[in-house]
Amino acid sequence: MQTEALRKQAEAAAEAKKAAARAAQEAMQAERAKEEEEAEEAEANRSEAKMEMEEKQAELEAAKKAMEEADHKAAQEKEEAEEAKKDVEEAETKLQDADKEAAQTIAEAEKKA
Repeated sequence: MQTEALRKQAEAAAEAKKAAARAAQEAMQAERAKEEEEAEEAEANRSEAKMEMEEKQAELEAAKKAMEEADHKAAQEKEEAEEAKKDVEEAETKLQDADKEAAQTIAEAEKKA
């Protein structure tokens, strides 16, 4: 009887040991699955952040290009304005010369008259 009780006790201990091993294995699998899920989520977040960064980079490049174009256009307009100013100055000079010539012609005509 004692032997039977010891055998049953040993069997119960072995079953308990197996159950504990199964529980430990299940816990390890659950932890591994959780880590894999967290890793997948982190990868998804990284991918999303990379896409956002690339979008911002594209926006930055577009803004930089637009700024360069605006600078170029402003430089062209400044150059055109300087040319127009020179043209106005030349026209004013010609007008003054014409006024002097007209005054001279009038003075000569008055002397003759």
